[in-house]
Amino acid sequence: MVDKVQQIVSSKIAVSAVVLVLLGITARDYGLTIDEPIYIDCNERLVEWLQDFHRIGIAANLTPERLAEGWYYGRPECKSLSFVSVISTAAFFLGGQLDSPLVAFRWGNLFFFALTCGFLFEWVSRVHSKPAALVALIALLGTPRIFANANLLSIDPLVGCFWILCARLLTTPNQGWSRAILFAVLCGIGMTTKPTFWFALPGWFLFAVLFRRWDLWRFAVAGVIVAPVTFFLFSPMWWNDPVAGIVGYVDMLRNDPVGWKIDAYYLGDIYQAEGFPPLPWHGIPVTLLITTPVWITLLAGIGSLRWLRSRSKDHSVALWILGAITLPAICMFPSTPAHDGVRLYLTSLFFVAMLAGTGFEYLSQRWLKAKSSAIDASTDPQIPDAARRTPADCLPLKPKNWRSIVAVTATGVVALASTRLIHPLELSFYNSLVGGLNGAAKSVEQDRSLPIQVRPRFEITFWWDALHPPVLQELQQHLPSGSRLWLFPEHSGIAELRLWKLLRDDIEIVGPESAEFVLIYGRLGRVLQAQPLDDMFLRREPVWEYRHDDTRILALFRWQ
Repeated sequence: MVDKVQQIVSSKIAVSAVVLVLLGITARDYGLTIDEPIYIDCNERLVEWLQDFHRIGIAANLTPERLAEGWYYGRPECKSLSFVSVISTAAFFLGGQLDSPLVAFRWGNLFFFALTCGFLFEWVSRVHSKPAALVALIALLGTPRIFANANLLSIDPLVGCFWILCARLLTTPNQGWSRAILFAVLCGIGMTTKPTFWFALPGWFLFAVLFRRWDLWRFAVAGVIVAPVTFFLFSPMWWNDPVAGIVGYVDMLRNDPVGWKIDAYYLGDIYQAEGFPPLPWHGIPVTLLITTPVWITLLAGIGSLRWLRSRSKDHSVALWILGAITLPAICMFPSTPAHDGVRLYLTSLFFVAMLAGTGFEYLSQRWLKAKSSAIDASTDPQIPDAARRTPADCLPLKPKNWRSIVAVTATGVVALASTRLIHPLELSFYNSLVGGLNGAAKSVEQDRSLPIQVRPRFEITFWWDALHPPVLQELQQHLPSGSRLWLFPEHSGIAELRLWKLLRDDIEIVGPESAEFVLIYGRLGRVLQAQPLDDMFLRREPVWEYRHDDTRILALFRWQ
């Protein structure tokens, strides 16, 4: 038993270490994205607040004014909650500052994502087999939009990380108070990542009721008591009035006139922006379908169907299916925002990857002729519902032959190739169902009343991630000394780019009134609302451009 525990721990550490090294190499390949400067500003405020303990004392630093200033979260200027800054600030001082400024604050996210990969591998290994766990891990890293977000100082990957860590505890055999309290603490911290995590809680309650998991009553008790305490412990901006703070925050989210009006671009039309209709419900499943590699979708579909047809429903797979459908289903409501591609429901793709492992496990049993031995469900302590299952019902098998090795290797090669071909533009990834990025940008005819009647089908890019250092340096070679440059859409990280010596000091960033040049970033939901920039970006010859797959991502034009 001790040897088995050591093997499990060592496999977690090995997987996490490999993923962390990989992300540490690739994180510097992405440009400074639109939200990262906001989080960096919050980090600086947090550091100043911590330093003030020595300067002004504890009592003065815990006043409502100082707490609001030092913990600059949950407000119209920064709607984010605190954990993304807490972990990135901690990682910065633990060694991130030794890296390049662009990557320094990303190390907190890199660490948590790598840690989650270790737990994901261990979980799928227990439920299925190590080959299936490897396929699930490859699917996670081989989903380009997950991989890109994992490299950034971004909130949404953290939501997926805590969702997986909490759900894993619901399936562990020892359902004592220690695990229940750990679950509640992780839930409380997860709640400080982003409100999308909050939707996991009713989903887990539904899981417990449907599968009659009354043994989870300790988790419910701890969740009601410990999770809120943990949540407020990580939310100092509301320490002086917790109830009013959280109520005001929810009210701000519900009535925010800007946050609900961020553009979404789908099938040649603009949605959700001011004056435009909400995104139709089918935009969510279609976007998921065309931005996920086809092989992952197929394996996940096979795994889900296999679970639905099985006589006994494995509880872990049930949690994976629940995690895959919860946020997309919520985003399909007309009143729910669904902008920025799959970012708001990125968590679902974590669980799609695990379901891909389930699909691989089923196919390996059926077609690879793997020599396997079923786990004895009546004695295995790792299956909490073992008493209700027989060896014949058990899905967990351990294939060990060359066919499985070849199949796992093939999935790894395919995943590496699909991600490598578009790196570091994974946020612009589209699969073969629409012909890649070039097919997604293929023009379609629109209403004749529109200024531009022929438009690309799908959004090209998001967040300024394509303006990574080599591209930024190439751009500046086409800007004479003293150039006045207008950026559209706006970029919130100009001060950081200058501070890090990535943007020349002589280039003046101005508005359209005095600009000599305009740099247009191909976020179509914004660009197509701005005339004549829409015509410039889609039709005119630029001074300089950056293309991928014969698709224009960035373009520099003379303005005056």
